[in-house]
Amino acid sequence: MSVQDPPPAAWRYCGDQLKRWRTRAGVSREELGAAAKYAPDTIKSMEQGVRMPTPQAKAASLLGPMLLLETVDHERLAFTEGPSMSQLTADAEVVGTQAERISMLRMEALSSAGSADFIKRMVDEL
Repeated sequence: MSVQDPPPAAWRYCGDQLKRWRTRAGVSREELGAAAKYAPDTIKSMEQGVRMPTPQAKAASLLGPMLLLETVDHERLAFTEGPSMSQLTADAEVVGTQAERISMLRMEALSSAGSADFIKRMVDEL
């Protein structure tokens, strides 16, 4: 897209949806920006359809189910299941990366009570 070309119509549609969901949830641009690691002005530009999000590191959970295993001989293995292929490996670097991803998920996960409260809020908004 050159500097003179207008942004695609899909950007505007996505921006409208983003703003609709954000306002319906009662979240400010500042709050959304902080949670998504974007400046409030970037959120505003996205809502106006003049820019799309820049690629960021994928969340660990987007890479598919992960499982860490340890044999009776204390050999560590990692299994990752994806949409087009799965992998079982004993490569120490890959196992370490998978362990870090699982740790990230655990740190960000809600407690059982927090999950129940979140689901109740979502149901109440329907």
